[in-house]
Amino acid sequence: MNRLSFPRKFLAAGWHSGIKSDSTKPDFGVLYSTSPCSGAAIFTRNNFPASPVMIGRQHASDGDIRAVIVNSGCANAATGEKGLTTAKKSCLTAATSLGILPEQIIPASTGMIGSILSDTIIQQACLEIPQRLKHFEISSFAKAICTTDKFPKTMCCELEQMCIYGVAKGAGMIEPNMATMLSFLCTDASIAVSDLQRLLKVIANFSFNRISVDSDTSTNDTVVLLANGASGKKVSLSQEASEALEKLSYPLRDDELNKIQSLDSSSRSFIKALLDICVSLAQMIVKDGEGSRKVIQLQVEEASHKEQAHKIGRSILNSPLVKTAMYGNDPNWGRMFMAVGKVMDEPIEEKKLKIYFGDFLLKKGEDTTWISNYLKKDFIIIRVLLGNGHSKETMWGCDLTEDYVRFNSNYTT
Repeated sequence: MNRLSFPRKFLAAGWHSGIKSDSTKPDFGVLYSTSPCSGAAIFTRNNFPASPVMIGRQHASDGDIRAVIVNSGCANAATGEKGLTTAKKSCLTAATSLGILPEQIIPASTGMIGSILSDTIIQQACLEIPQRLKHFEISSFAKAICTTDKFPKTMCCELEQMCIYGVAKGAGMIEPNMATMLSFLCTDASIAVSDLQRLLKVIANFSFNRISVDSDTSTNDTVVLLANGASGKKVSLSQEASEALEKLSYPLRDDELNKIQSLDSSSRSFIKALLDICVSLAQMIVKDGEGSRKVIQLQVEEASHKEQAHKIGRSILNSPLVKTAMYGNDPNWGRMFMAVGKVMDEPIEEKKLKIYFGDFLLKKGEDTTWISNYLKKDFIIIRVLLGNGHSKETMWGCDLTEDYVRFNSNYTT
């Protein structure tokens, strides 16, 4: 991974606009392509989407996206027509500042649900874009989108004259169905809109859609992928190749990718690099989970189909009893057993079930001191073998600590 390079003809910046009371914390950011750009976006499936999500869905529909504007400190969710008007006006003002169309901008917000986003502050921030947006200042942009995050999340990769950069935020209210909290990805590869949309969907399902901190889906989840083609290198993903990719499991193996005949070598390399970036960002979000101390990588194997592995994986990662056991370094066989069995529409034969912590097979009634010692690590791997077939899923979650309860019980007070 190369953290020094950045995609050609992209600019980024973040600064304090006044939404947050602390003037040392950036709260408004812009990511912009100076040349025409293809874009794809996926959003929360929460039934109460935030105002910028509603506008973003409209603007992303044709894939003609040039910029993202983001504020933190206020989610602009559950704010009715006033919130919609503010989101629309911010796109109009930002478009005028950038010399593009309002429909070429994806707005995003994150922060407290139900609070009103100051129209005056956000309009002023959009007017300042020309004087602020001079370079690819991705670190200030990454900080500007943070809320309860303990650290900004960025990842970059350069390959075959192409560059991919990814930024994300998220620490709580994390169990997306279509995205993560917020994540913005940009590349100077040339990718057609239809290929870009297929690519983002597949990559998100391998990464952002496979994480959970607290099983709650935000009103504001947004992932955007921009590709401006400034490198001159082309990447493609046909419908046939996309369907073949969806059948694979993480991590993607070279021999499996090589069998997808419609994928050329540049596209294969790009897909693997983009997935590595998104998985890394997803793991950072889990690591930064509110109050969490450790990351759990859960591998559900020998499932009859991928959906079975997915359901059982979610049941394990979202169980408060399993999560607290992981925090306490307690290899509680009964809790794992319960979490698999409570997925009642996917019955598993008890005698076939095997649970590994690292390389250690967990057996009821046996001494588990060695497993307890393993669980003291800050990154633990759990393998659950169902004995039903050959499908598998890899997912990531975290433990549950007193700090999570303490933090969230005092969130607004």
